[in-house]
Amino acid sequence: MWKDENLQWQPGVYDNVTDLRHPAGTLWQPDILLYNSVDPAFDSMYKVNLLNYHDGSVNWVPPGIFKVSCKLDIYWFPFDEQICFFKFGSWSFSRDQIELVVGDFDFSEYIPNGEWIILNSMANVSVKYYECCPEAYEDIKFTLHLRRRT
Repeated sequence: MWKDENLQWQPGVYDNVTDLRHPAGTLWQPDILLYNSVDPAFDSMYKVNLLNYHDGSVNWVPPGIFKVSCKLDIYWFPFDEQICFFKFGSWSFSRDQIELVVGDFDFSEYIPNGEWIILNSMANVSVKYYECCPEAYEDIKFTLHLRRRT
């Protein structure tokens, strides 16, 4: 979610309309990508509407199918545990332009997997400097600790 003061209005002036939906691509939105994607399409997020509230807040929650490769340690197979991560960040906007904020994990829609149990999850924001550019860039790394069902 972000705020754009150019997208504010007074509901009373506009028939008490408090929010609008804009098709993807009609408003600015961050270019957040899964850096460690193994999907040939790379950007695996679906194009969805952006929800614009009268105070200028814009909510964008794209669903997606995210495919990553995990480095497996199968020494204790079939009693193994694995740690996998998903690293998201902006492809072109620096930390000065976009601040990434970690929220809570929401597993309310999680469908249990027949092979793995989620033991733990965590997320952290890190800052990185690249040789190309003097400014800092942020990314969020979501980590899942999994145990194989036996």
